[in-house]
Amino acid sequence: MSVWPRNRPPEDTPADPVEWTASHGDSDRLAGFEIDERFSRFSQLDDMFSRAFADQTVASKHTRGFFDSYRMQAAPRRGEGFAQRDFALRNAAWSVSDMVSARRNDAGKREGFTSPIEIDTPIVEDRLPIEDRRAFTDELK
Repeated sequence: MSVWPRNRPPEDTPADPVEWTASHGDSDRLAGFEIDERFSRFSQLDDMFSRAFADQTVASKHTRGFFDSYRMQAAPRRGEGFAQRDFALRNAAWSVSDMVSARRNDAGKREGFTSPIEIDTPIVEDRLPIEDRRAFTDELK
């Protein structure tokens, strides 16, 4: 029996804005979020990729074709962005995403893409001092 997908918010996660603010208010404020009575939790089924499967008003031969072109043999054609190299680069990125996503399948979790990724390597306690954030960002990129 498959347990996937289990990576949903715990049942006791508050959906009510007042309860949410009580349990997450400090971190939300630090992040600059303002939660008011209009708050409602976002369902991952509503992201642009999941909706292509879950919402029959969005699903079409074109959305299926997008996913099929990765899963099956893509048909390169004339036009910028549709050459064999373009498909190879896209598929390489999707391949890495698939490997990360599958890491916790045995526990019923799907990681990466739009889901949180569990840390599996300890983070060093001594942080690197960064004097010039812009220069460091340029170097990292």
